[in-house]
Amino acid sequence: MAFYREHHAGRPRLLDAAAWNWTFLDQPQAGSGIPFFVLAGGERVRGGIGYIAATLVVDGRMHAARLPVNYFVDDACRGLPALRLLRAVLHDSPVTIAAYVSPDARRLLTTAGFVDLSAAVTAYHYVVTAAGGGWHGATVARLRHLAEVARALRRRLAGASFEHRLSTVPAADCADAVGGDGPVRLRKDSAWVAWRYVRSPLLRCEFVQQYHAGTPTGMAVFAVDEQRRDLVVLDLPWRDAPRGSLVALIDALLEVARRRGCHTVSTHALSAAVERALRRCLFGHRPSDLGLLVLARSTELRDVLTDPKRWHFMLGDCDVR
Repeated sequence: MAFYREHHAGRPRLLDAAAWNWTFLDQPQAGSGIPFFVLAGGERVRGGIGYIAATLVVDGRMHAARLPVNYFVDDACRGLPALRLLRAVLHDSPVTIAAYVSPDARRLLTTAGFVDLSAAVTAYHYVVTAAGGGWHGATVARLRHLAEVARALRRRLAGASFEHRLSTVPAADCADAVGGDGPVRLRKDSAWVAWRYVRSPLLRCEFVQQYHAGTPTGMAVFAVDEQRRDLVVLDLPWRDAPRGSLVALIDALLEVARRRGCHTVSTHALSAAVERALRRCLFGHRPSDLGLLVLARSTELRDVLTDPKRWHFMLGDCDVR
């Protein structure tokens, strides 16, 4: 940690011992060794990189994957030394997923063979209350609210009744039962969800759990940015049936935001189904600054993972700032 104190004192997260222990010692799939590598030069550490171990689901099959985090090197060691440090993480990893990368890191990753999918990631936003937004913002917020009410009425008339439970700790049955959309997604069982969202020292998450006829059909993970009054949606794992479950889950989130006095709801995602649901719920959208690059060793996997239409990837799947 002394390297980060010397070179990155302006990044409090890198100096937080609790965050370091949670990220590298507590993650459920880390294995026997500490998932962190350092670049040494003489008697000093010149750089470091760690990773989060995960399972990637591709067309129903499980593949080991890594998400590099805390990747920084001394300015004097950029170039080939930095590439050697990166290769230490890539050495025995079938799939590597990088997000929140700087322009310098992006150039290094593409040199190492990563495919850049950043342009396909979208930022979404929804105005709940138009505080300070003038008459135009108030009108837009009102129209969106009327659309929420109309969707809820249509669900009631169609007999599609969903129960939504708000909690700070998700029920294990819900976390284990719901998956993500599409053939490419991170596997998130109850152990992973508890580590990522409940025990994190960096986040204060809450959960909206959705049930239909007593069966778990979806779960929304969110955190409230108190300063901006923004409800940030980190994750939306759900089951494909019944029809309309994802839109109903998003509407439940909007209701929570309204009760909490949030002005906006926002998220980042690369998912065709999430995109359809958010646009149906009248979310605005723009290009994201998230950054997403993927490296797969096998040709078969590479063809699937480099197709952005196959992914279900959201804000909580990566290293949250």
